[in-house]
Amino acid sequence: MSKIDCRIISECRCRHTHSYPQMILPLSRAVTMIMDGCEYQVNLNELLFIPPDMEHQCLCDSGLIVIDIPQEMIAQRDRSLLKKPLVLDIPEELAPVTELIHQEITANPHSASVCYLYYYLYSKLVEKRGLSSLRYIEEHYDDELNVALLAALENYNVTYYNDWFKRRTGFSPSAYVRQVRVDKAKELLSFTDLDIVDIAVQVGYNSHSAFTRAFHQLTGMTPQQFRSGADY
Repeated sequence: MSKIDCRIISECRCRHTHSYPQMILPLSRAVTMIMDGCEYQVNLNELLFIPPDMEHQCLCDSGLIVIDIPQEMIAQRDRSLLKKPLVLDIPEELAPVTELIHQEITANPHSASVCYLYYYLYSKLVEKRGLSSLRYIEEHYDDELNVALLAALENYNVTYYNDWFKRRTGFSPSAYVRQVRVDKAKELLSFTDLDIVDIAVQVGYNSHSAFTRAFHQLTGMTPQQFRSGADY
């Protein structure tokens, strides 16, 4: 699977497993999901994230939105944070997002709008599961970030924080920031017509060359090559 697959299911009761993660949103009333020996009640205006390779059974006869997510669309930096099921509240002011997804799926399940909606929901999942310093990075990746500030957010000294951060995420703080910036740049390269210089500034780089170098180190491509061959 290389693209997000969105669909509406009217009824589901079978127990199954798949190698890709999934998001579930109820359409008209609460849905019960059994996973990992636990029962999850997913209410209207809530989203359930199902990790890959986790057997689950959905008890639903009222309709739900299912979003199948390609593994490559879960950022490597976030995989350690999304190993367990997670129910996410959708704030009341953002409740129309479910109806918007419903409309977009009905019109075109592979539209760019569906991808935008996915990235929005994904960012909220990571925000809820994440740590204070991770949330700060996600919100301020375009600023100058230093380890001392990030360590203070977790109430650790810098030396301990560096080791602790790598145990939790698999990355050093600087490598994690670089990964976040490049992932944000990929979204802008795929879904906007912004100049690459403007994208570099928006994701926190003060020069085109520094941005291109970081992007190439992580992807093996220049930003222009990625944009030319992007297929989302």
